[in-house]
Amino acid sequence: MKSAARTSLLGLLLAALPGPAAARNRGTDPLSFITAPSMAPGDAARVRGALRRSLRSQTARGLAQRFTEASIPLETEFAGQPRDGLWATQRTDSGTAVVSLAPMLARAPDGLFARAFWHEACHALSQAEADSAGIRLWDLFFDDELRCYLAGEVVRLELGGSPDIDEMSAAMSRSTEAFAAAMLLQESNASLTWEELGDPMAAWRRRKESLSPLKEHAAEVLKRVPVWRCRVREVVEAGLIAPARLETVGYELDASERTRGGFDDILELEKSLDRRLAFFGSEAGASDLERLRGSAAAGPSRNAHEEMVVLQARYRILARTAKPHAGPLVDGGGTDDGPSSQADWGELQKAYETLKQREPSCCGDEPQY
Repeated sequence: MKSAARTSLLGLLLAALPGPAAARNRGTDPLSFITAPSMAPGDAARVRGALRRSLRSQTARGLAQRFTEASIPLETEFAGQPRDGLWATQRTDSGTAVVSLAPMLARAPDGLFARAFWHEACHALSQAEADSAGIRLWDLFFDDELRCYLAGEVVRLELGGSPDIDEMSAAMSRSTEAFAAAMLLQESNASLTWEELGDPMAAWRRRKESLSPLKEHAAEVLKRVPVWRCRVREVVEAGLIAPARLETVGYELDASERTRGGFDDILELEKSLDRRLAFFGSEAGASDLERLRGSAAAGPSRNAHEEMVVLQARYRILARTAKPHAGPLVDGGGTDDGPSSQADWGELQKAYETLKQREPSCCGDEPQY
């Protein structure tokens, strides 16, 4: 791993012209670091085509350049059940980063595929850079999640996509502080923001004290499930969105019911906080606590925080100038060889509002929450 050649995503976002590293790599395959050994040839070709199209995004190109410069290999695979939604995960196997893609991503429009892939690729890059710098406990650093979440969203907008119509997107458009607060509300984990690394124990205690609002939020999410199921039914019956295009929405509603709106995750978070407070507050965890405090000054931690701030500012600009949702979601192209693209919550809400305007009496049986 050639960490000395690392190019900052911050620099790539701020620079208008390609630097020397880009010139050195010109003429080579910018995706040469990616392999798909377990994929069927057809799937591998489809994924590679989507990734190549994603390089129209400045942020995706910057991430790819960093993989190439640092000689970090990345494998891709499909994993999970056919209706598992549009998710991706990342792990490391024998020193090689692996991005696992949900099967539905094989037929997702380019923007949604690119958002999921580059989000997880960003995490793989972060972990490799942290390992190279000798930083342990990197998974406790929350600014990396903020940075990589934004990276995926910015890639999607740079490909011509529209911002989602939800609380998270609204928070991303307001400020880094609002975005971090929204993520902490929805991400059930005990990781630490850059500012919290100086006093992890105090941060975890505050996090534990703030669980009541999280539980209330979970209850609200659960109460909304029958409302959205009703809206899905009305929109489908009116012929505004085909049922096949609402598979992902249906999966997410099923998941909300299965986890009680995320309440089960919050209980796990509570247990995790108790474990961390006990371990890091003990003699056995004292050295790890000091190492965690010291990681705030390390280059990868500081860079992740700075890049997160820059990406959030770029998201705000792109979100203001993006075209609103208009009909079927076709972010940045899509493919012609699969079923029609999946509708998202914004398209569903727009279709529902259109139906109410057209037929004011259509939705009288909608549940209240």
